[in-house]
Amino acid sequence: PTDAGVRNNPYFILLQPSLQTHCQELVAAFNKKHKNKTPILLYRTNVSVDSNAYGYLDIKDDDAKKVRCNTMPSKAKLQPLLDSTKVNLLIVSILDNDVAEKLLYQLNEWFPQYDFEVYGMPSWKSMNSLRKPDAYPHVVVYITSPFYFDLSTGSGQAVAYGYKKDVGSNKPVEMVFRGYETLYWYGYLLKKYGNIFNEKLKDNTAAPFTRFNIKPNKDKDDNIDYHENMHLYLYRYQSSSYIIEQ
Repeated sequence: PTDAGVRNNPYFILLQPSLQTHCQELVAAFNKKHKNKTPILLYRTNVSVDSNAYGYLDIKDDDAKKVRCNTMPSKAKLQPLLDSTKVNLLIVSILDNDVAEKLLYQLNEWFPQYDFEVYGMPSWKSMNSLRKPDAYPHVVVYITSPFYFDLSTGSGQAVAYGYKKDVGSNKPVEMVFRGYETLYWYGYLLKKYGNIFNEKLKDNTAAPFTRFNIKPNKDKDDNIDYHENMHLYLYRYQSSSYIIEQ
């Protein structure tokens, strides 16, 4: 999920949104759900990718209670910021799953009578504890992801059947679906519009799963550097299960 320095190439399409896009959408989702409420922001500046995420969130000092977590925060440091009578709202700009997971476990261990809603990073989607029912029952976790593949749909069942037939496995992983729908959608665009199909990227009707929202990423002179998919789902995890909120 990075442009790798691509510039002045309108034919390059970044289908997996950048970290900056994820962070901006996460803040927008938080503000939509919790208008005029002040979150606790846990962030790190001693790891470059976490420092970048913190900057991308663009949350002013007056709009959050900020806690720097270059080392693991103590219970005593967090206690004064929390309220046992309300849902405590946290935004955590830490991408390392091991560190983030430890934070979630400690919130649950230190404050078992408190309720939390935690808005985290896209890397958390692979966090194993999100799929454990008793990991942190009082913590709800929100993350953004550009992809959601529903095996119960006709398209999902067709891909799963084809994968089993060709590969012999009943469990196609996410990359199977991503590869399938990208090739299928691009093939549709190429067939319908010819080889300059990048002008028709708003036509996402043939994409079997994802409603790609492709927009130009421009430089300071308003020239197109490349195109980026801005479509993101908001996952809500609690007690090993999840729902898609948007």
